[in-house]
Amino acid sequence: DATEAPPEEAAQNLPVNPGGDGAGKREVGELPGPRTAANPTSGALLAAGVAAALLGGAAFHGMMRSRLRVRQAWFRIGIQLRRRTALIPDLLEVVQAHAADEREVFDEVDLARTAVVQAGGAAEAALANQRLTAALVRLFAVAENHAELRASKSFLALKEELADTDDELALARALYNRAVQHYNRRIQTRPAARLARAAGFAPATLFEATGVTPDEVSAAPPPGARSPQPDAAPSAGEAGHTG
Repeated sequence: DATEAPPEEAAQNLPVNPGGDGAGKREVGELPGPRTAANPTSGALLAAGVAAALLGGAAFHGMMRSRLRVRQAWFRIGIQLRRRTALIPDLLEVVQAHAADEREVFDEVDLARTAVVQAGGAAEAALANQRLTAALVRLFAVAENHAELRASKSFLALKEELADTDDELALARALYNRAVQHYNRRIQTRPAARLARAAGFAPATLFEATGVTPDEVSAAPPPGARSPQPDAAPSAGEAGHTG
């Protein structure tokens, strides 16, 4: 019987690539060759994916911030609209005490006020508010026919407070419309537009009335009423900027 080789010698005589054609064989103790480099295409795709995710995240958070600014600006408009409509009942009460026969004008103001309170969105609220302005023009024209109203401290105080509110509302409207325009541009400009649609970002509406003409805003006083003096009612510019 042939003498069996020790296990160590048998292991040394085994081929590195059994069953192959000899390629890849190396002797025991030979250092391995350099590893094959990774596929450069997969690395580029991974980097592009990471960059796209970062850009998408930044765009999403930018749209969120813009939408939040719109909502904050709308809240400010709401405060001024509530303040304006809250003054109307006291104003009507003061004028009615001296001009009870002007029921049509009083009803017009009251209906316009109710429309502002019940408005469901920016466009509807702007339209209702501008119609309220037109009704107030007629109310102030009625007041000009009564000397006791022109001298009434209560009436003058309410008129001044209403004018201050209109100024605050005009400022709030300018800030809101600017925020809306910035937000709408952001969600409608590529490449963020596709992400905005997928995430449910809808365009916001400007606070501006399109259903009332300037002639309606500066409506003429009712029949029989004397034309208002320059300081009796808001000017065309003042009436326009409150709607």
